[in-house]
Formats: sequence, structure tokens, C-alpha cells
Amino acid sequence: MPRFRIDDRTRLKATVRCLRLGIVLAVVGGVLTMADPSPLAAQPIPALAEIPPALVAVQPSLVAQRATLSQERARLHENVIALNRECSGIHATDRGKVASCTKRKVALEATMTLHVRNSEAFNKELERMRAPSAQGCGVDGACTIDAMIALARRLGWSGDDQARLTRSLQALAVDFAPNATEASIRSAWSDILERDGSGGIAAAADRGEGPGFPGAGTQASFQDCAIFAIANATGVPYSVVANRATRLMRDGTWRSAHERADPQHTIETGGLNGGEVIMIAQALGRARVVEVADFAAALKAGSRVLVNVVPRNGDRRLGHEVVLTKTFRHGEQTWYELMDSTQGPLRRLYVSHRELNIIHRENGVAYRPEPGQSPALLR
Repeated sequence: MPRFRIDDRTRLKATVRCLRLGIVLAVVGGVLTMADPSPLAAQPIPALAEIPPALVAVQPSLVAQRATLSQERARLHENVIALNRECSGIHATDRGKVASCTKRKVALEATMTLHVRNSEAFNKELERMRAPSAQGCGVDGACTIDAMIALARRLGWSGDDQARLTRSLQALAVDFAPNATEASIRSAWSDILERDGSGGIAAAADRGEGPGFPGAGTQASFQDCAIFAIANATGVPYSVVANRATRLMRDGTWRSAHERADPQHTIETGGLNGGEVIMIAQALGRARVVEVADFAAALKAGSRVLVNVVPRNGDRRLGHEVVLTKTFRHGEQTWYELMDSTQGPLRRLYVSHRELNIIHRENGVAYRPEPGQSPALLR
């Protein structure tokens, strides 16, 4: 399920600061000199735009490209300083040194020209990815936050609910385990799915703390894991959650006109984003974002926790929504009881805290009913 990360409400600036690295050769009084800077040979090198965290998670090639460009410009700066130092004050009769310095200058200016072109291309591509579409917000987290808060206001949400929504949207973050790899994620999922509850782990889970294990059905071929997860977390029927998601997407200006025109198809093929999960959960009760270190405490306090995890294939560009229903101790470790909609409404999975650290890709959304307002469990 695609998710977005809130990026501290920063926006990409259309203008960038420029750095000038100038090199020039001139013969003055029979002496070859190199001065820095020179208005004629100065190369304007655009500052590299910062990659928003929402793109860091899904565009690792951009991160690598920016790192390479940063290293290149550091070397360019060093090379300019070295060239200016070594080629300053050379007598014109030292033809060998003049020729060598001239050759180095030409090569360095060519390298600068290529670096400038690559830097401009990087900034242009990043701006294209960041720029809100005329028909929606694209990947711009700040645009999405503004649009979601505006919709909550139009729907008549209370000031407290709007404030909680704002805090939750801003706190949702892509938070991969730094050392997790595709292989380690696939291995963790293999261990999780192979556990059958033997060895006392199922009994330990039964004695655990948390609101327990409802079941909304089995996810089939559609990308509606978030609908199942919200239904499982809230105890509200799948159809009610799906209806709310459809209406939310139809009214959500952060979505494109095409997506809003057919929200059911959008959900089936692309799923919900993180903000939509938060909005629906908040509409059905009370939702707040919690970090992975606080999952156990949230469960002990009576909340179920929706978690966006990397799917079984290990592709960290993708996400899959699951629900933690209990926490318990087993073998001197913290464990969680987990609901995965692809495994049906009755099967319980058991995941250790270590494994959850490997497969999770975002902070979680802790849900609990709003006293006196949330609908009762319908069965």
C-alpha cells in the first residue's frame, strides 16, 4: 500500500542559491597568473535541492545521485584551489608549465560544465517529483496535510479533532530499520509465517495485554489491505470502512481528478495513503501516531496499532498494512500478536520485536474507540 511521509511542512523552493568557482589564466607583465574568481570563466553551480523524506524512502537512486554530486563539487572546489595555487605566478617563458596549467584549466572547466548540467538535471527531476499536480498533490506531503485539514474543517470536525489530526499527520514518518535488507526482511517474514503457535507462544499470547483479535475477512487480489486493517483495528465492518474511504477519497483534493472520479478502483489498485488511514481511524474513534518503541505501551493501554510494513517480497518501495492486537513476553523477549488480512480473519501471527524492527516501514497509528461516540462492534 503506498504511503507518504510528512516532511515538516517544508516546500521545495523554485529558486536556488548559486556558488561560483572561477578560474582564469592571463599573462601579466610576462608572468602567467591565475586568479579566483573571474567574471569571464566563473561557473554558476546551483545548490543541490534537499530531498524530502517522503522521496528518500521510495527513490534511493535520488539519494545516491545527490551524494555523488555533493562529492563531485567538493572535489571541484579542491581542484580549483590547487590549480590556482600551483599555477599562480608562473613566468611566461616556462612554456611547459604554462601548457600544463592551460590543459588542466580546460579539463577542469569541462568537468565543471558537466557537473553544472548534471546538478541542474537533478534539481529539475526532484522538482518534477515534488511539485503538486494540477489535479492533486502528488508526493508533496505538505500539500496533502493542508488539503486533509481543510477537508476535516469542511466536514465539521471539532477543533480538538482537527488538532489531533494535524499532529498525527505531521508525526507519520517513514522509519526503516537502518540495517534491514531485502534478504533480512524476507527471512523475517518466512519465520513469522512458519510459526504455528507451538512451543508455548500461543499460550503466552493468550495471556498477553491488548484489546484482542477481531476479524474482518480475507484480502484477495485487491490492494485494500488498509481497509481490512482499519476494520480489524476498529472492529467496524469492512463495508463501513470502505464506504468511508470511498467518500473521503471522492472529497479529497490531494487526489487527482481521475482518482476521485472512481475511488473504488483507486482503492482496489493503489490502496490508501497514510494520511487517509489516519483520517478514517480518527473519524471512527481516536487515533494517534506512535513510534515502534511505544507499540507495546499503546497495546497495554488498550489500543490496537496499525502498522505499515514491508511486504513479504522485501521490496521497501511497497507497503502492506497490518494490525498489532496484543503484546506479550515469551523467551525473555517482547512479542506481538499480528493480524495480516492476506492470512484470513482467524489466523494469528506472532512477531518478535526484533522482527518487527526489520519489517516495519513507518510509525504506527494507535486506535482506540472514542468513549460514547464510536460505533459498537457489529457481528
